[in-house]
Amino acid sequence: MLAERITDDRMLVFGDPRLLDWTARQIPHVGSAAGWHREGAKALGIIDWEGHLLAAMVVHGYNPLHGDAQISMAATSPRWASKATISKLLAYPFKQLGCQRITTLIPSRNFRALRFNVGLGFVQEGVARRGFGSDDCVILGLLREDAERWCK
Repeated sequence: MLAERITDDRMLVFGDPRLLDWTARQIPHVGSAAGWHREGAKALGIIDWEGHLLAAMVVHGYNPLHGDAQISMAATSPRWASKATISKLLAYPFKQLGCQRITTLIPSRNFRALRFNVGLGFVQEGVARRGFGSDDCVILGLLREDAERWCK
């Protein structure tokens, strides 16, 4: 597991497969993390100095041919989200993987996640009716150029 200091009270952790399981438990609409483990998905986490996990982002479905990946995020509270932490998370798909875009799928009833992602610059690109069983799936995309304000 790798760790990098972001701020005085936050660290980025990478390479711990337990982050995949934790994220899947927080957002049960994605199913189990077994598929993420099989495909080699990568997870990044934000922890505080006491070692408490505050948020995690899983990058999965990476397609290097098209420069596209899907992300799934979960958090224990909104206090993890600072410009520095968001910058570190988004730098992974855009700078390290070279993605041109990332996609996220959010249940339509999750107003907090929808508002948060739109605030990051994601644009709603569609809705898959009943994509999450009894709930619709909102499809959001973020292009590299629209993420530049975070990844500088």
